[in-house]
Amino acid sequence: MSISYASDPSFLWREWVHFSVVRGANSTPTGFEDDEGLNISFLRVEFNFDGKELKIHAAADEGTPARDRRDITGHIAETQCFTERHIGIAKDWLEDCDLNHPACHSTLFNTQTIDVENTPLPRRCIEIRGLSAMNSEGTSSSSRTTEAELWDWRLSETSGQTGKYIILSHRWNEAAEACRTTRSNYSRQLEEIRHESPDMELSPLFADVCRVAHRFHIRYVWIDTICIIQDDPDDWKRESAKMADYYQQAWLTICATITAPHGGLINSVEAEDLPRVSRLPYRNKGGLQEGYFYVQCCRKDLLEAYNCGVTLSELLGRGWVHQEWTLSRRILAFSTLGVFLECQSSDPQSVLGDMASMMISKPGFGVVGRAVPDIGLKSRREPWLPSEPDGIGDILGHWGTTVQRFSTLRLTKTAQDRLVVIAGVAREVSRAIDSWRDRTPKTRDDYACTIGHTRKYVCGVFMQYIWAGLLWECAQLQEATRIDGIPTWSWASVGGSKINVPSSWAPSCKACDIFEAVTIPVDERTWQPDFSRPMGSAVPDDEFGNDNRFVVLGIQAVVQPVRVDEVFASLEDVYTARSATCYVGEADATWRRVSTPSDPNLIAGWASLEAPSYRSPAARRSSLEGIHALCIEKIDRGDEGWYQYAFVVLYLRPVERQGFPSCFERIGVGRLFGPDVERFFDTTEKTRIYLV
Repeated sequence: MSISYASDPSFLWREWVHFSVVRGANSTPTGFEDDEGLNISFLRVEFNFDGKELKIHAAADEGTPARDRRDITGHIAETQCFTERHIGIAKDWLEDCDLNHPACHSTLFNTQTIDVENTPLPRRCIEIRGLSAMNSEGTSSSSRTTEAELWDWRLSETSGQTGKYIILSHRWNEAAEACRTTRSNYSRQLEEIRHESPDMELSPLFADVCRVAHRFHIRYVWIDTICIIQDDPDDWKRESAKMADYYQQAWLTICATITAPHGGLINSVEAEDLPRVSRLPYRNKGGLQEGYFYVQCCRKDLLEAYNCGVTLSELLGRGWVHQEWTLSRRILAFSTLGVFLECQSSDPQSVLGDMASMMISKPGFGVVGRAVPDIGLKSRREPWLPSEPDGIGDILGHWGTTVQRFSTLRLTKTAQDRLVVIAGVAREVSRAIDSWRDRTPKTRDDYACTIGHTRKYVCGVFMQYIWAGLLWECAQLQEATRIDGIPTWSWASVGGSKINVPSSWAPSCKACDIFEAVTIPVDERTWQPDFSRPMGSAVPDDEFGNDNRFVVLGIQAVVQPVRVDEVFASLEDVYTARSATCYVGEADATWRRVSTPSDPNLIAGWASLEAPSYRSPAARRSSLEGIHALCIEKIDRGDEGWYQYAFVVLYLRPVERQGFPSCFERIGVGRLFGPDVERFFDTTEKTRIYLV
């Protein structure tokens, strides 16, 4: 049911106010049905002259005619953000997800099915004891206070066992540091049973997570601070490699976007900060008053609250959390603006059942678009889930999207975690590639790397499709830094800048070959590679972690000397260079002119440099000599001009590394064109170089 009012009847299309009654949790305006009750959840008021919307919640007390007849079924805001009523709603939501969401029972690319009720437990878990106080139906006759006093906890070794567990996504702080598991207290953590008390040796946040698990009747909780021996490098290395599977197989992920003032998970709101509640008379069908109901303006639009409280929270700007969210199947997110439930199959909703619909609808027009394109588990995961990818480019395109997102996120230990933090997603992409290749004729995959059968993934790049993996580009307006212990040819070697990756993963005419890939050990104290001890081409045990973080590529290609000059004089020149080289991405004002040593006055291409020493304003106004262009791909321009081809190149500078003659490091990427360039690349023999 909806009503519209306009300030001037002759201009209804200009200014109007639209009222609509929203029924139940589906948030879909509709007519009334007498046999079901009015089921009014809230009133939506839309103003076309400023594009704003107002929501007015409607609620009634339990046991009143308005509630019993299901005429008023909404809610009003409370001072406590996670009460017993909220827990009940969350339990119903989780049960519905278990029964009706098949996608929430599978891994990232649907390559494996997960038994959500009986999955392998992590190596260690916090075991919450005292559940015997509950009856066979999983309920307790105790009051909330009494039941809370029943539980206790200890650290348990659970490797080889199955069950279900809750996992925490959080940011470390001093309180977490104080209760971490170390080699010195590990035995005590296993042996002692601690009761809920002020000296229980759990931080307020961790204690609240255990309380929530207890209320959900989940026996096990995994928290990295306690379940990994923090000062044992071997344990950290082993467990960090499994963390992706831990999040993917968890029954539920609890996300603490921000802690409460007391350091815990659950925030409360001061009564004076809540919108005012008005009481209105409730009348039956005959018009007789039978009690009251309440109305209250919504403090903030639910989608806006989710976006501000969760998506834009500091927590989601962290690198580890990006992987945790990408792989989690269901999340209970606590924020300053509410508590939200979300899964892989549906948009976020509040713990009171209201949906934060991502779709924009207008009266008379229906759905007209997506409100915020990249928030919520479902929207984050949708690009990853083609049930039958049209080609390997689909899968790798989604990997490229994750590299772009991840490259801007923050890490506390950048050198140590740069590749480990994304290893779980990389492993899932690798599984999807293997699945696709198993059911696809090899002829459809003829642009794979010639040594891809022995090395799948190195340094953040999939070797089968390394040609595109080499052609990443830094966002030029951001400052970049080199990360120790990762080769310069990998996107992971650059921090502090967004990484743009190519849209196509199949070169039209590949112009080089890889003849060798040599693993170099890295000192985990300094993160410097040790070239005196090359490990050869054997695949490390942990292909996706730090054992595989530095690989020297032996490449056979044509390498041309070039001169990199200052930036282009105008944007018009930049766009001309972009068009001349068939580049489909965004042109950048910080691109630099490139010429050949034989004719330094003639523009032969453009360069996008990421090496920090070349990115300062002063450096951009100077010329660079001794630079080489390695041709990766030859592109037919498709028209009859004064030249036929454009060349996709990496810009390199020579370096000396023990055991590797003709050694270079990458400083940028770009394209070359023109008859002189074409003649050089067509007539010059390929040479063997090493790229570090």
